[in-house]
Amino acid sequence: MEQTLYRFIKDLFTDNGLPIRFIKIPCHDWNWIDQGLRPEILGIEFSPDYVNDWFGSLSQSAVYHLTDLFQCHYTFFFLPDSGQYCIIGPLLFEEISGEAFEALFQKLSLPEAVWKPLKNYYHNVAFVPYQSFYETFIQSAAALMTDQKPLQVFHQQIPVLDLWAEDQNFHFHVSEHPLADFRHIELRYKTENIIFEAVSCGNESAALEAFGKIADTLPVRRLSNQLRDSKDFCISFDCILQKAAESAGVHPIYISEFSDKNICQIEHFSSSDQCKQFNRTMITGYCNMVRQYNLKTFSLPIRKAITYINMEPDADLSLKALAARLGLNPNYLSTLFTKELGVSLTEYVNRCRVEHAKHLLLSTDLPIKKLSSCADLQISTILLVCSNALLH
Repeated sequence: MEQTLYRFIKDLFTDNGLPIRFIKIPCHDWNWIDQGLRPEILGIEFSPDYVNDWFGSLSQSAVYHLTDLFQCHYTFFFLPDSGQYCIIGPLLFEEISGEAFEALFQKLSLPEAVWKPLKNYYHNVAFVPYQSFYETFIQSAAALMTDQKPLQVFHQQIPVLDLWAEDQNFHFHVSEHPLADFRHIELRYKTENIIFEAVSCGNESAALEAFGKIADTLPVRRLSNQLRDSKDFCISFDCILQKAAESAGVHPIYISEFSDKNICQIEHFSSSDQCKQFNRTMITGYCNMVRQYNLKTFSLPIRKAITYINMEPDADLSLKALAARLGLNPNYLSTLFTKELGVSLTEYVNRCRVEHAKHLLLSTDLPIKKLSSCADLQISTILLVCSNALLH
């Protein structure tokens, strides 16, 4: 039960783009805690012993909401049953951009070399617009996970991450090309390849899990307009998914139709959150397409036959007519079709026409007689389709 609850909370945060970890103390590597800001962008090294000792000073029956010098927020609380700390963050309750970014950059006296990497960093930190709602939810989740009511709540600075600011002789060890940029790009390309492979197999769960990682490391902002950036990422991501579906043997005509609808929807979005969620919708759609139209295992003549049948269910699909269209001997086509699909051509055509009639029934106002002529089916078959559609 405990592990199920932890997994549920972790999935809930991760699916909404909020970083969360369960960590046992002592931990010997803390470079991940701020998503690479200090060790990779600023060249600041953490002292594991000092961080572990600091955690040891915290109350184990309290929730800590902590803020660092970069206005990033973290939440910590102890889980007595597992002996772990739940660590959430970094998060932003106010977006750091424009004048706010410039003011903070000057206040911290940061070197010019980190101006662009730091700006990109803020672009990728999760933004939570409702701080009070977030803290109320955390209070309830922590009480549930620790089985402690009530828990004390502390709001304070987090000194353990910013000891460098107290050293007047401190110098940043900034490389000419901060590692964060390289690792960010490497992670994005690696994850996109994982998504490509998963979608090409129709594996929706694996593709969505991988996207959960890339969602937190979206590309560097190229434009001042964040919404336009998000839309452009959606469109480029759709191109990746198109190629994945094509590699699975899905006919381009299905891919093109679905992609055109995606682009139209993307251009009508009014927020970056809509774009982010739609990326998941596209993954689901392309995976469904691969599972439905995957023709990779079939021979070229059968691929052409299936595509034509699916696209033109009301055409003349007799064995003789289809064989003539494909330039094949009718007996050869019949034998090959039955061998590769396990059903006769006539049976497959009837199944497709039933599905076509069902689609027309549910998505149009055509009368049954018209459906019968469109799908080239008997009215009795259409009535059976109607009853099945109503029951399901």
